[in-house]
Amino acid sequence: MIDKKLLATAHELAEIAGEIARSYFRKNKIDMSLKNAKYLVTEADLKIENELRKYLNLTYPDHSILGEEYGINSKNSEYLWVIDPIDGTTSFICGKPTFCTLIALLYKNKPILGLIDQPINKERWVGEGGKISKFNDVECHNNLQGSGLLRLNCTTPMMFSANQRKIFELVQSIVDISCYGGDGYAYGLMASGHVDIIMEADLQFYDVAALIPV
Repeated sequence: MIDKKLLATAHELAEIAGEIARSYFRKNKIDMSLKNAKYLVTEADLKIENELRKYLNLTYPDHSILGEEYGINSKNSEYLWVIDPIDGTTSFICGKPTFCTLIALLYKNKPILGLIDQPINKERWVGEGGKISKFNDVECHNNLQGSGLLRLNCTTPMMFSANQRKIFELVQSIVDISCYGGDGYAYGLMASGHVDIIMEADLQFYDVAALIPV
């Protein structure tokens, strides 16, 4: 069971991130750049991660932190917080409320707590190791019973290599519905039973750490 203070800290991190994200969302003037000549990053990404790091350093000064924008701050702790300040930056820039903040806590390299938070729609999925995940404080369930149509989600087929694209198209040919976009948000939808299969490629650890417990 997760310590109540750790859980409360994760929720407070999501609240801080959400307040900042809402202040930038659908603003026509927002500074952005390309990271590694490939990935979009905005001033909102940087501010969110910076503020979450400040909060964690005050609350748990001995814990390590890994973030998408500022990398690893290792303190040789058994606890590691993993932050993706805005997962789905392209959606965020385009004014689509399908981006999210991803927050994970690892203990001895195992993800034990994960949050997927969408601050515009005020949707939050929380996963604790060994417990049923919750959506807005209510237990949620995926669609493992296979009822209804088989639904496939992919952020974009452009992420696949030529060989990966062939596999994706093979799976796509046997499902009933294919939809695109969503990034980490789609995994929350999967946890609530609205998506059955997600196929992605080239994800980084900060993209998936919070998704594992959920």
